[in-house]
Amino acid sequence: MEGVLPVIVVLAISIFAVLRAADGLSRLERQLVWAGWALHVVCSFALIAIMRGFYGYGDVLTYGMFGDLLADLMWADFPKYAPEVLKLLLHLDTQFPFTVSGEGSTTGSMGAIAAIWGFFLAGSVQAMCMGMSMVALLTKVAMYRSLRTTFEERLRPGIFAAFVLIPTAAFWSAGIVKESVAISSLCLLVCAMQHFNAGRLISAAILGSFAATALGLVKPYILFTFVLSLGAWFYARRAIAQSGTVSVRPVYALLATTVAVGGVYALGLIFPSFGVENLSEGLAQQQELGGQAGGGSYSELIQPGARSLGGQLAYAPIALLSALFRPTVFEVRNGLMAINAVETTAALWLFVRPIWKRGPRVVWRAILSDAFLVFCATFVVSFGIAVGLVTSNLGTLSRYRMPLMPFFAVFVLIADAHTRRSRPRGSNALPAAAT
Repeated sequence: MEGVLPVIVVLAISIFAVLRAADGLSRLERQLVWAGWALHVVCSFALIAIMRGFYGYGDVLTYGMFGDLLADLMWADFPKYAPEVLKLLLHLDTQFPFTVSGEGSTTGSMGAIAAIWGFFLAGSVQAMCMGMSMVALLTKVAMYRSLRTTFEERLRPGIFAAFVLIPTAAFWSAGIVKESVAISSLCLLVCAMQHFNAGRLISAAILGSFAATALGLVKPYILFTFVLSLGAWFYARRAIAQSGTVSVRPVYALLATTVAVGGVYALGLIFPSFGVENLSEGLAQQQELGGQAGGGSYSELIQPGARSLGGQLAYAPIALLSALFRPTVFEVRNGLMAINAVETTAALWLFVRPIWKRGPRVVWRAILSDAFLVFCATFVVSFGIAVGLVTSNLGTLSRYRMPLMPFFAVFVLIADAHTRRSRPRGSNALPAAAT
């Protein structure tokens, strides 16, 4: 096995970290923490094995290779090359004795992250993946702990499981991949939201700035959907505090719109390729690249003649359904897709069940009674549409949608719990607001 000692070191450190993270939780919650730890450890090994044995290549191996090379440079001359690795992380021009793939882009940032891990872990790709996996797990636990008291006690185990035990979410956060950094950053952003909610403004600003920067370095487009969701949460939180449900509050609506629109505009200045004026062109380019790649799992969602912004948005509902519920069992072509299909089938059933039993109106009112549900719904819809529009390969769909899956699972669980308080389909009763 490659780099046995670094792997053992990471495992040992992770055990102490998980013990600390589980402190103060209930017995069942602690059991779920350790179940999550075991799943993430297994996934870190499985990710490397699949990349090497099934595909023969992959981002994980590429990042690991460059990370090992850059780590060697830092060990040889730290004062000279450590600043260059930092520049690579921040998308700046660098001076290395060899060409670094993706310099000045999100790919370069991942190479720098791998280099930092490799510096401490003797270049062991397996240990790097396990380290990334443990960071993802611990941030998921931190997000749950920050939200824990806002959930009813009977719902906490299911919500905790949704955060840490979704198979594909654990798998794609268990290695040196952008999705691992993305989910960790999102979890910390939610923690920052809760710090703000509790009046801890300084810690909220520090934590939020760090998490937003990390997310912007590897997957900046997720920041756009997060800002929209943050505006929705800001409005829902204040409106619900006054009336028990989301209703028209002009002042709050203006403030929330300022947060959302102002945030998107500011992000468009920082990341112009994802700005509104370049959105249609960027989506079309990604779709064209997917068409050129083709492959047995290729699935074209949008016709080439409908790639204007209006044409893109016309496909938004189909894109959202595709992102959440594909591949279906009828589209399975290999073992990995079969695992994805089982997960998406379960997600579809859990999503449809409360709507079928109690009607869409009751479910809608349940959503509007909980600010975090409004946040989750906005994030899932906006990010899901983006993923559905740009992803044309069913084999990679589970990877690209991974950051939204914990939020979608929590949304389904809480919405279903709220509707259970309501009378069956046809009732005019409002569900009780979340505590």
